[in-house]
Amino acid sequence: MDAGQRAPSTSYEDRPGRWVGEPAWPSDHVRETAYTLRSRRLTTVDEAADDGGSQTLKSPLSVGQFAGKWASYNAPPDLPYDQREEDGGSLVYETEPLTDRLEILGAPRVELEVSADQPVAMVAARLSDVAPDGSATRVTYGVLNLTRRDGTDEPTAMEPGQLQRATVHLNGVAQAFPPGHRLRLSLSTSYWPLAWPPPRPTLLTVHEPPCRLVLPVRPADDAHPGPVRGARGHGPHRDDTGDTAGTALGGQPRTGRLRRGVEHRQGPRHRPLRGEGTWTSAAVPRSGTPRSPTTSRHRPAR
Repeated sequence: MDAGQRAPSTSYEDRPGRWVGEPAWPSDHVRETAYTLRSRRLTTVDEAADDGGSQTLKSPLSVGQFAGKWASYNAPPDLPYDQREEDGGSLVYETEPLTDRLEILGAPRVELEVSADQPVAMVAARLSDVAPDGSATRVTYGVLNLTRRDGTDEPTAMEPGQLQRATVHLNGVAQAFPPGHRLRLSLSTSYWPLAWPPPRPTLLTVHEPPCRLVLPVRPADDAHPGPVRGARGHGPHRDDTGDTAGTALGGQPRTGRLRRGVEHRQGPRHRPLRGEGTWTSAAVPRSGTPRSPTTSRHRPAR
């Protein structure tokens, strides 16, 4: 997918791109490239003279309001909005503008060394494509409950102030970044309502080097483009389902309470065997106070 060819949007009529195929997975054609987190930058250069430092982060609960849906069907507003809305409450690292086209295929990961002031904490990591005009399109993301940093079998509380290593695995993706664009890694301590917040607001400290963003890079001029068995054509995907949806964001300045309502109407879908369609509708309001995560509520409409 070529994020750089379209401005960020909650829905696209078509997306440019091409099929690629690999003879085996993991593939020898995909190599890892690591970017070090250093002084709000992502760099592949060994800068011995600048060892970086530490950055603190306490995101408002509003980070995540522009994340789109957890399971997207490309009906507005399923997809994430321009990520500049989210990055104001996040810790942001960026590369310099790319000199060459960069393609990734696989699951990126973020290797962190962090400390927290609460025993229960979380971190969300987002990778975005930043265009020359500053607009930011989310490419993939991952969320980690830091009490599960050593595995999902048994939670282990964070010892306040103690350094811990944790890896955030981002969702698998195939993406191309054009020359002149930047990679942006955004970290936050909340991503509500896609992820339920910790019981208390958390101050997270990110201890830079050895923190890294690791990308699965596939050469843009790779001689093994496919074909992909079972693919039904190489044209753009178009959404012709008639689905519609809307999001309402609201707030009360005096109380600091946020409210987010999502309504989704599923349009008539053609069924080849019966030739009929159905309409369904659902509304999901959510609310919470940025200063108090325990006030979060989820109420599906009947």
